[in-house]
Amino acid sequence: MRFLLIFVTILFSIMHANARADSDLVANITPLMQAVVDQDLKGVKFFSNSGRAIINKQNDGGATALHIAARMGNLSIVQHLINNSADVNIQDNEGWTPLMRSASFSFSKITKELLEAGARIEKVNDNSDSAILLAARSGCFDCFRDIVQNSFYNKYISKTALKNELSKSFTIAQNKNKSELQDFIENQIDRLNKMTKDDSQSNNLAEVYSLKKINNDIPENKDTKIKNFNYIKTKEEDNKSSNFKDSKIKEENSKIQNFRYLKIEDEEQKVQNFKYSKSQEENKDAQNIKYSLTPEIAKVTENKIPKTKIIYVPSAPISDKKFTFKSKRNSTSYESRQLFKLKK
Repeated sequence: MRFLLIFVTILFSIMHANARADSDLVANITPLMQAVVDQDLKGVKFFSNSGRAIINKQNDGGATALHIAARMGNLSIVQHLINNSADVNIQDNEGWTPLMRSASFSFSKITKELLEAGARIEKVNDNSDSAILLAARSGCFDCFRDIVQNSFYNKYISKTALKNELSKSFTIAQNKNKSELQDFIENQIDRLNKMTKDDSQSNNLAEVYSLKKINNDIPENKDTKIKNFNYIKTKEEDNKSSNFKDSKIKEENSKIQNFRYLKIEDEEQKVQNFKYSKSQEENKDAQNIKYSLTPEIAKVTENKIPKTKIIYVPSAPISDKKFTFKSKRNSTSYESRQLFKLKK
C-alpha cells in the first residue's frame, strides 16, 4: 500500500511537470524565467549569461524575468538580474512594472533595491494605479515610506502629481485604519507644501537634475543616487549657512551703527558740556577781574588825583604850555625840578 502511494505521487508529479512545460511553452516562458519561478539562483546565473536581450525578453503577458522575481520575493535573484542590466522600468501588457509587483506583494527589500536601481515612480498601470497607491493598498509601510521619500528627489514625478498620490493614499489608509500610515502621509504633505513654497529648494533640485545625463535606456545606478542626494543636502546646508551668515553680518552692522551713533552722541554731549563749563569758567574769571579792579578805582576816586595840571613860571616867559601828570608822585618831582631851576 505504501509502495502504491509513492508510485501515484511520482506519477502525479510527472504529469504536473509536463502540464507546466506545455503551459510555459504556450506562455513563451524562457528557461531563465523558469529558473526564476523555481527560485533556482544557479540556473538564473547560468541562463543570464546569454546577454541582456534574454534577460529583458518578455513572455506573452509582457512580463520579464525581473517581473517574476519581484513577484516571487527572491532578493538575491532580483539583485543578480539588476546587476546584469535588467530593465527595471519595463511594463507588462497591463502596465505593471517590477516596482509595482514588489510593492503590491509587500516585499520591502526588493522595493528598496528597485528604487536604488532607478525604478520610475510616476508610471501607472492600466487601472491608473501607481506604485505609491499599490503600496498603500498592500499596507506595506516600509514600501510606502521608501517610495514616497524617493519621490521627493525623483526627476520624473512632479510635486503636483506626488501630492495627488499622497491624498489618494491618505484615503486608503483611513479606510484600512492604518494610523501610522496616516500620520506619515500628513507629515509628507506638510513637507511637500513647504518645499513648494521654498524657491531655493526648487532651484537646487533643478540644478541637480540638469547636471545629470537623462537616458531612459540606462537606469540610474545606486552610486549616482547617493551622490545626488548628498549634493542636495550639501546645497541645503550651504543655503542655511549663507542665510545665517547674512543675518549675523546684518546684526553686527546694526550693532556697529548703534555703537557709532551712541559714541557720536556721547562725544557731542562731552563737547557741549566742555564748552558750557569753559564758558562758565571764563564768565567767572571776568567777574573776578572786575571785582578785583573795583577797590583801585574807588581809591583813585577817593584821593581825587587830577588827571592834568597847568603850571605858570613867573621868571620865565609866559607860556601856554600844559603839563599832564599821571600820578601825585610825578607831579611833585616835576615842581621840585622847576623851582630848583628858578633859584639858580
